[in-house]
Amino acid sequence: MLDEAHRRARAVVAEKNPEHPDPESAAEQVGIGAVRFAMVKTEPRRQIDFRWEQALSFDGDSGPYVQYAHARAASILRRAEEAGVLADEPDFAQATEYERPVARVLLDFPDVVAAAAAQRTPHVLAQYLLDLAAAWNAYYNARHPDGSPATPVLQAPPGLRGARLALVRQVRDVLRTGLELLGVPAPEVM
Repeated sequence: MLDEAHRRARAVVAEKNPEHPDPESAAEQVGIGAVRFAMVKTEPRRQIDFRWEQALSFDGDSGPYVQYAHARAASILRRAEEAGVLADEPDFAQATEYERPVARVLLDFPDVVAAAAAQRTPHVLAQYLLDLAAAWNAYYNARHPDGSPATPVLQAPPGLRGARLALVRQVRDVLRTGLELLGVPAPEVM
């Protein structure tokens, strides 16, 4: 099954990012992540309905969707470091209504991990990661009415940029930790 996952993921990675610096490694991580996440996202008492197209989808309710959200956050932090703005002092007073929904989801992480561990229900953590990835993607793709980006990170004024970078760092760290707890790789590049 993992060989088939790797084969199928190789095609998906080639389609999504033909310029990927290490497509074989990415395909392996996406393939393993797709299978493992599909297994753990299902409540233990329910039958697993595994479908390759769904498991390898980058568009939601899958391991690659969460992995891609992680890689997107990691990419922003890499670019911030390259631009020399990673250590900007955050001014959380400048945070907008766009940051709040993501921050609220992030606050639930310790309780979700504790509940999933106490009840031995990894699907609770998997669902949380899907929710965080959805909140993060909504934030990343937010637009003003005129169509301009509502949440630019690197182009934001310094205090707001620092606050947004802190949020991005938390998103990346929580997604990575959650994926690792589920035994799913967290690629830095996809």
